[in-house]
Amino acid sequence: MATQSSFKKWINVPDKSKFILKTSADPPNVSIDIVITEGGNTTHWTTSDVLNKTKTLTVRSPRRYEMAVTIAFAGSKTTLEVDARIEKPDGTPHGKPFQFSATPPPKTQHADISVITQAEDDND
Repeated sequence: MATQSSFKKWINVPDKSKFILKTSADPPNVSIDIVITEGGNTTHWTTSDVLNKTKTLTVRSPRRYEMAVTIAFAGSKTTLEVDARIEKPDGTPHGKPFQFSATPPPKTQHADISVITQAEDDND
């Protein structure tokens, strides 16, 4: 089970910040499915996009990004490490990172992540 909260929300994220997701699993007996919704748009990241890799999404204002993460384990000896963070356009961190380890049981686990950007008039 995830060792930390399975929910993270960042608010007042500056325009053009980067959402950075890094995962690692050894052995890689896990599948990861991430559905990112923003307004009426949907982006889908799969295992081949994120497992043992770093994936980045530039967020724009004023928008809200909702990420539904589903982790499915194929082997009981696997531990998945997840590190998600926000980096401002100047390269400094925004808020605290969201880091957790997940191992089975259960074989399927979930996490929800929200990124809420600043309203355009807050960027002045």
